[in-house]
Amino acid sequence: MRFTWLSRVQVFNFVRNEEWYVPDLSVFNSMIMMLGKNKLIGMAEQLFVDMTKEGLQLDSRTYTEFIGAYFRVDLVEKAMEMYELMKKSGFLPDKLTMSILIRSLQKAQEKELVARVKKECADYIDYPEKFLKEIESTNDRSTRLKIGTGRESESLYYLNSLNPSTSCLVTDHADLIHRRLGHLSLSKLQKMVPSLSTLECESCQLGKHIRASFPRSVENSVEYVFSLVHSDIWGPSRVSSTLGFCYFVSFIDDYSRCTWLFLMKDRLELFSIFQNFCAKIKNQFGVSLSALFAMIMP
Repeated sequence: MRFTWLSRVQVFNFVRNEEWYVPDLSVFNSMIMMLGKNKLIGMAEQLFVDMTKEGLQLDSRTYTEFIGAYFRVDLVEKAMEMYELMKKSGFLPDKLTMSILIRSLQKAQEKELVARVKKECADYIDYPEKFLKEIESTNDRSTRLKIGTGRESESLYYLNSLNPSTSCLVTDHADLIHRRLGHLSLSKLQKMVPSLSTLECESCQLGKHIRASFPRSVENSVEYVFSLVHSDIWGPSRVSSTLGFCYFVSFIDDYSRCTWLFLMKDRLELFSIFQNFCAKIKNQFGVSLSALFAMIMP
């Protein structure tokens, strides 16, 4: 069981009130993305105001996340206003921003705005004709056009491209693609990244070893207690306990490996448990929690 968006917002607001809190732009951007996916525009807009108050310098991702969030609730005018504000603030729209704009506007059937954004691609995107061709050829989610057919054979699905000349285009780093595709071999990966000549992957090398030596002790990734705490929620159980508990949340200190387990009848109890846990370690150990790593569900 992962943390819900409500639990994440509660923990985020709690941490912002701590003495050791330092504003982080990437965290704010992630929160805006999560709120946008859940169509919580009012909360996202409040974060936008708070970012400025806390002295953070907005970046292109901040504007892009807001553009996507506005489109999710069909606020086309708001999305376009944010797009114009992005340009006025000195940030150049990238391929992700332009693809979100074009696909969302096509879905909203805003033909004039689609034509305008496509025209502006020449000002911000290298090789705009190629980029627009890619957008049109992969725009199945917004236009529902068929981009390919497939066949099933021995529980495997093979895609038959509509265009024999279609090539595989990769924008992410080769190492990331290699890991995402289950540590693909170099020869296969070169079909996606023709310029790739070598590939260094420690996991692949270790996987070919017959034996590996184990260290006598594991070095801690942190230097003191409660500098990093791992947390996760489990539940609901199909059978409740005699007292009605069907969830539990765990907190594990990365330095000492000490574990705290709290039973819950409902996930809404999580935030109060987290507050009590932070107060407990501060009273007993005289330290504050520095970082929390938890599984998050948008």
